[in-house]
Amino acid sequence: MEPDPPGDDQQQCLIAIQFGDEHEQPVMMPVDDPGVLDDPDKKEALIDKAWAFYQHGLFARATISPPFIKALADDFARDLPLPNFLACKVCSRLVPAYFDHLEQDVQTHGDAIIDEHAKHLRVERDHSSEDVTIVLDLPEDWEETAIASVQRLVTGFFDTRDTGLSSWYGFTEWIWTNQVARALDDLAQESGEEYLESLSEEDFWTTVLGRMLRHEDSAANFAELLGNHLDTLTDIVVENLVNTATERWLLELLLGFRTLPPPNATIPSHLQPKRIITVDLTSILGRLTKNPHDLYQLTPRTFEEVIAHLFERFGYDVTITAKTRDGGFDISATKRAEADVRLLIECKRYTPPHKVGRPTVQQLYGVLQDRDQHATKGIIATTTGFTSDAKAFLHSNHFRIEGRDYFGIVEWLKRVNGSREK
Repeated sequence: MEPDPPGDDQQQCLIAIQFGDEHEQPVMMPVDDPGVLDDPDKKEALIDKAWAFYQHGLFARATISPPFIKALADDFARDLPLPNFLACKVCSRLVPAYFDHLEQDVQTHGDAIIDEHAKHLRVERDHSSEDVTIVLDLPEDWEETAIASVQRLVTGFFDTRDTGLSSWYGFTEWIWTNQVARALDDLAQESGEEYLESLSEEDFWTTVLGRMLRHEDSAANFAELLGNHLDTLTDIVVENLVNTATERWLLELLLGFRTLPPPNATIPSHLQPKRIITVDLTSILGRLTKNPHDLYQLTPRTFEEVIAHLFERFGYDVTITAKTRDGGFDISATKRAEADVRLLIECKRYTPPHKVGRPTVQQLYGVLQDRDQHATKGIIATTTGFTSDAKAFLHSNHFRIEGRDYFGIVEWLKRVNGSREK
């Protein structure tokens, strides 16, 4: 579609310009006319402006005070009904999943699905035809009950003690950096870099904060970022719930449709009602440290999230690849310190006696040879171990690729939780 000619009533569009590694957020530059990219001089000027904005973002991250960000995150969590927002989103996705469960169970088991604790289900019989109809009869306030039930489970997402990328603390830090960089970019254009550098620290932050508060789209930008973050959290919660609550009545308990399991129900140890949901990665790490065999109960995706969270705790910037992507690795972990490092991590959540074989190791080794990946090293993390051929390959290429078996992951867990207790 051809862009409309520029005019007074034309809305701006955003052009994403990527600096640094692919895991970093692109700089979003507003332009009145997308045709700016067709003009070499205008395009170069736009990139120069975006580069200045990117550098301001680096400065903002370097000068952030962790206590201030924690206080800011606490303020947001206290003043905004975030758990309620998230619970509403989760319920809107869980209820259709429950209806699918119910329809399948009705077709398979008929009225046998009804028990004394399933107050929301009842049977209507047509004695003339002997037809049986199962009626879902939810009370008027069922939505409030379901949201309140889910809200109790998701409140931990907004705990400010965790600084990982998946935490509310980390998200608040990203918002702050984004807004400071925007304010600095505006001030630098108006007054120049020398003026900003001449200000005292107190005057500097007073000036920046004043510009942030006056910026016309600050509120809209924050609302959009918050909505995107809640959508991501919703995906994590729903995936864990649907994968873990394999029985229909478990979803009924979660949504408040019933208060007790069916009579004589056999409840596997990893599906106790109090453990229906395990999406708080901080809690998961603590539980796995105490009970490492619970690694075998994780879904493959949750295992990837656990490994990613461990590397966040080790100080890496982490990206988990999309579930549909087949790029030969699950996680990218980057760290900038004395030397820049980028790890590609492949996760294999196996159960004994299944082990990782040499073909899997060689496949990741092949991905490392792709220059476009800019990878420093590869790691294969598994809940079991490696075959003898795989071990031999890993040993001969140790500085390029290594494997972490069950005991190696347990060591990681102890290292992370030990550091938190000090």
